[in-house]
Amino acid sequence: MKKISINKRTGLTLLILVTSLGLVSCNSHRDRHHNRSTDHIMQKSVKQLDLNAEQQTKLQDVLDDMESFKSKMKLQHADFSTPLKENLSKSEINLSQLNEHFDDFELELRQFRQSILTKYADFHATLTDEQREKLLGFLEKMEKRHKS
Repeated sequence: MKKISINKRTGLTLLILVTSLGLVSCNSHRDRHHNRSTDHIMQKSVKQLDLNAEQQTKLQDVLDDMESFKSKMKLQHADFSTPLKENLSKSEINLSQLNEHFDDFELELRQFRQSILTKYADFHATLTDEQREKLLGFLEKMEKRHKS
């Protein structure tokens, strides 16, 4: 009886150990947002596209705007969800309040889009044909990677 109990404990311990090691080594539990900081993107772009100083400055401008908008949206996340939660808790939804709230968000998004596209177009105009081809090749490679 004691031998069976010892074997069960050993087996259970071994099972827990193997499962733990499997979870630790499994790629699906890793953070997939590895090094997506603006510095990393800038370094990779400079290396891949061989950007000159003017191009680097213009790309940095685009990346800085994107990072500031992302930070702003993270800070406003709670403010954005509060009216929605309040309305969901009530018996009747206040459509005018929600529409106004979404209109404000859409206005900010539209202004960001116009600003970032203008700055990106300015950067893109400085690229050579060879740099544009490299950029297109990189984007196609990324599309293939994310489709599979």
